[in-house]
Amino acid sequence: MAVGGTAVFVAVNPPSTASVAAVAGPLAAAGAPSPAPTVAPMPSPTSTMPATPPKALVAVSAAQVWGGRHKVRDFDAPALQRPARVAAWLRGMTFFQRSHLYKRLATEVRYGEEVEVLGTWGTLSHIQIPDQTGGRFPDGIIGWVSSAQLVPEPDGWGSATKVATVTAKWASLQRTVAGATRSLAISYATTLPVVKVRPHRVVVAVPGAAVQGYLPRGTVRVHQRGTPAIRPSGREVVAQAKRFLGLPYLWAGMTAWGFDCSGLTSAVYSELGMTLPRDAADQSLVGRGVPRGQLRPGDLLFFSHTSQRGDIHHVAIYAGRGRVLQSPYTGARVEIVKLRHSYLDREYWGASRPLTSKVS
Repeated sequence: MAVGGTAVFVAVNPPSTASVAAVAGPLAAAGAPSPAPTVAPMPSPTSTMPATPPKALVAVSAAQVWGGRHKVRDFDAPALQRPARVAAWLRGMTFFQRSHLYKRLATEVRYGEEVEVLGTWGTLSHIQIPDQTGGRFPDGIIGWVSSAQLVPEPDGWGSATKVATVTAKWASLQRTVAGATRSLAISYATTLPVVKVRPHRVVVAVPGAAVQGYLPRGTVRVHQRGTPAIRPSGREVVAQAKRFLGLPYLWAGMTAWGFDCSGLTSAVYSELGMTLPRDAADQSLVGRGVPRGQLRPGDLLFFSHTSQRGDIHHVAIYAGRGRVLQSPYTGARVEIVKLRHSYLDREYWGASRPLTSKVS
């Protein structure tokens, strides 16, 4: 993540192999740092990796995926619950604590996303995420998630021919659990199997004990599995990303609670039917390279300290007229800025046009 003009830069994406530097500018402005957080003690392991990992579904609106089982801190407890109290978790962190998520979080998974459970350790599950890949994790990112936030994947979960994808920033999912109706806010880019389409709502399959759920028609697009929820175009990429202008940056974020740089590009392109790799450097491999003088809205721009692809630390969306749309670093918000005469100009590495490539 770029911290600003003269500040030190930090690698933006959790799975990146790029070196991680200290965050200088914002921390200095924030005053003295908070005391070092304590690490929640972890019990002994309860299982080992099975020969065939069982599949599970995420049963909360956003589950944090930790880079190690000792990365969880005491005050991260709200993010581990079911339902996940993500807003309370974010409000409860100081800037210093939030800025150090880069040492702890690998990524984030959305409601209904499929994972493979490799094993458990106390209250955490060791998982692999098949739909979030990259150079280091060609078969999917591996990390740790709260076991309470997972449920077994039922037979036939992925067999529905139609799915509903959330195209609003948030959608209110109504579910019937133990005879009671409950509401859950689910994020942009969440996709669920369709059971039935009604005039004002879509009936969808949901993880867990509830047999089905209901989503307002105006917050989702119903489409054939494997096809885009939104017709792909460069201008649509920009229009979708603009929905999140002003949203605070969140390291490892993949939901409307907050995005990191490649989380924003991944979510937006997923609406257009493309599954991008999770990390900025890996996203630079998708599509064809574009000379700087031929940029079009929706192209992805990449930034590095060197000429090496492996040193790419940031990705942004070209918004036209020399501007870029980005989720830049902790303490900043999703924004549109001029490329020239900024710290981004000095770090510019190159650009690609993913819409020329079929990824999903």
